[in-house]
Amino acid sequence: MNLTPFIVRSQTTKVIDVAASTALFTEALDALVASQAADQDSVADAVDAVFDENRGSSITLPNLGSLVAARLNAGLQSTVVSKRAQDFVRANRDRFEIRKGAKTGGVRRLSDVSAS
Repeated sequence: MNLTPFIVRSQTTKVIDVAASTALFTEALDALVASQAADQDSVADAVDAVFDENRGSSITLPNLGSLVAARLNAGLQSTVVSKRAQDFVRANRDRFEIRKGAKTGGVRRLSDVSAS
């Protein structure tokens, strides 16, 4: 990990100012956390949109990831976005049912299953 961008030195002694360096790092970390939270919200919204378009259907996890990446115009980041979508579904088992099997496998949104 390269911490050089976060190092703040005293103007006179050139000694590292720990408090200023920590504040700069904390600010950057807070921005990163906020950005990732926004990304996760976008992924969650896209997952719901895919299921809205395919209400009641089972969709394989890799297919769901691809559909979410396409919906978010992920481009070169599609692999990352696809994985985030799959991780989102796995982490929210209270909202999604994941089944294995060639004929009945895939992910279904539980609200669609109970509504039908």
